[in-house]
Amino acid sequence: MREMARGLAKGNYPMEASEQPCVVVVDDEQPVLDVMRLKLNAAGFDVHVATNGHDGWALIQQLEPRVAIIDYYMADINGVEVCQRMLDHEATADIPVIAITSKYETQAQDMQAMENVVEFVPKPFSSRKLISLVRKLAGIMDPTPRWSD
Repeated sequence: MREMARGLAKGNYPMEASEQPCVVVVDDEQPVLDVMRLKLNAAGFDVHVATNGHDGWALIQQLEPRVAIIDYYMADINGVEVCQRMLDHEATADIPVIAITSKYETQAQDMQAMENVVEFVPKPFSSRKLISLVRKLAGIMDPTPRWSD
């Protein structure tokens, strides 16, 4: 994963699991949005969704989320363009992006050049793995120690 510390930059400091970090999901497939919203909400995230790149970019600018999950292929502007717009604006340049794609082999190469893309997740994806990745990038600390006294 590219510089996971990037997710902790610009005020994205580790937090307790009781806080609800904001996550923006941009995908033009409603079933994918529905599943991600349901799973991420259940995991304690404040989830906002957009069904196209223009609306997604507007949400990202407005909310400055802890993490953005962006589909590569969308009808209006694609994930590469949304990521580039994020990089071009100081307030959004350090937001880590998880790129999701149904054509991993070809589309991942295009998004590799985007320095804010820290992980590629092929569709279909494991909700459990996606939630784990979002938690790491959002800087959520596990409130339960993994050791015993």
